[in-house]
Amino acid sequence: MPRNILDLIIEDHRRVMDALRRLLDQGVTAPPESVIAVQTGATSAVAEQTFAGAAAEILAHLQSEESTLYPRLKPEMRDRIRDAEREHGGIKALLQQLGRPTEGMRAGDERWLEKIGELNRLVRYHIDEEERSILPRARNLIGTETLQEIARDFEEARQINRHAAGASAAAAESRIG
Repeated sequence: MPRNILDLIIEDHRRVMDALRRLLDQGVTAPPESVIAVQTGATSAVAEQTFAGAAAEILAHLQSEESTLYPRLKPEMRDRIRDAEREHGGIKALLQQLGRPTEGMRAGDERWLEKIGELNRLVRYHIDEEERSILPRARNLIGTETLQEIARDFEEARQINRHAAGASAAAAESRIG
């Protein structure tokens, strides 16, 4: 049986959470900003690389949902989809902030790791809300064939968005490295 968008999104949520878990694990195992970390820069470089991969995965997922599933649900679930899009906006803003090193916040340092924790909370909340309130209702609103069609569109969009996010991450990495 062909895949449907709801199952695909749940699988994608697991992939996004795995990417975040790798990022959090990196932060937990990396020493806090210290003389060693500052001297070698290794902690920062590894954190930046891990973040770039996680950010690409998260952005590809968000943008793919916004371009494929959400437009189909907006007429019947306008308020809930608007809330989900606002959640996406908050996640994207935090990803952008985390991706731009500043004087007071560099990859791997304490403030950056706090922001990664905030990102984890936002993403986890969004996934919980979506799986609890949007996806079950979508199953009742959209027919099986349409769910499968949206899944094909989602996979295509995700491929394009991953490529775009990966290219952006590579460009940022070349500026850093």
